[in-house]
Amino acid sequence: MSIPLELQTETMVAAMRKFEKPRLGALAKYMPFEPSPGAGTGVMYDVLEFQNYVLVPTARGAGAEAEAGPVRTKVSIEADTLKHAIPLQSEALADERGVGTMTTTDRQAYVADRLVQLRNRFLSTWDWYRAQWLTAGALTTAGNVVPGVASGIVYIRSKGMAKDTTLSVDLGFKATHVVAAGSADWSDPTTDIIADLDAWRELCNVDGGTDSNLVLLNRVTMGYLWNNNALMGSEWAKAELARTGKLADFRGYSFDVINDTATTRAMDFAIGANVVQKLIPDNVVILLAPDNGDGGRMYNECECVDPRANKLKGLGVYTDVEAKTPQNAELAAEHTGAPMIKNPDSMVVCADVTA
Repeated sequence: MSIPLELQTETMVAAMRKFEKPRLGALAKYMPFEPSPGAGTGVMYDVLEFQNYVLVPTARGAGAEAEAGPVRTKVSIEADTLKHAIPLQSEALADERGVGTMTTTDRQAYVADRLVQLRNRFLSTWDWYRAQWLTAGALTTAGNVVPGVASGIVYIRSKGMAKDTTLSVDLGFKATHVVAAGSADWSDPTTDIIADLDAWRELCNVDGGTDSNLVLLNRVTMGYLWNNNALMGSEWAKAELARTGKLADFRGYSFDVINDTATTRAMDFAIGANVVQKLIPDNVVILLAPDNGDGGRMYNECECVDPRANKLKGLGVYTDVEAKTPQNAELAAEHTGAPMIKNPDSMVVCADVTA
């Protein structure tokens, strides 16, 4: 039995590439994909101390003074490998039309639907990893029980480990850049929210050399701004919030409301199945540099492990449809990688602005 064109490996991989090309998620713009510079599945980078010392003049005939920038910490991760497959029903594999079988158009629609499902599952997972880094570990605790507390340490499930075994990763945040609370409760309409942001922004400028004026928060936390006396005293701010639900360039800050969620499963977390988790939890506020380069933020992509993915750095897509026996076929994809924040001093994470 020959394989229908729409089920041939080359066709399906090309179609997945079309769906996968943008790889857009709510947080993708803050951690774009970059291929790993080396081989293998490890993600390693240095967190350097920012220095802006004024150089001392030297004699013209003297040699240059060499001084390496101090390394605060080395982050080394054996990146998680994600593999997922969606089985293809035997009816979709029929090459000849018959009673109850699919037409060519039916098969194309069927395969396209499975490709979208597969892609969306990876998109959700990638954004969950991004959120774990951007919130400084606020999504899980050491026991993989949510909600966690932003601490500068993220907990991820490493390959081959049981669901209640976690791998901890110290992201190299200074204690002053992962704060427990603001100066006052943001849910109080009289709180000077801008004063908190100004203090954190100045800290990023001194410690990380960045002008960090981008605020990430979810809809619940954004509600405190809706009710804040200072912000609601601005007719422009009220109109902008009513029109878009966001604030751009208000007193020098842009606010991006991230209300996306991810759903955990029993095999992944100790908390059990079907737990809907906000990528940015309630009351968590992230201030960061808008430029990914300034913040050293990216999602490092390693080589695929499965030989059918041809050591591709990125999302490897393949099927196991065989030319003669296309029964029990699966559409599969694989990705290995981890986020990176090389300049954590370019951001401040507040664990609870209502505390």
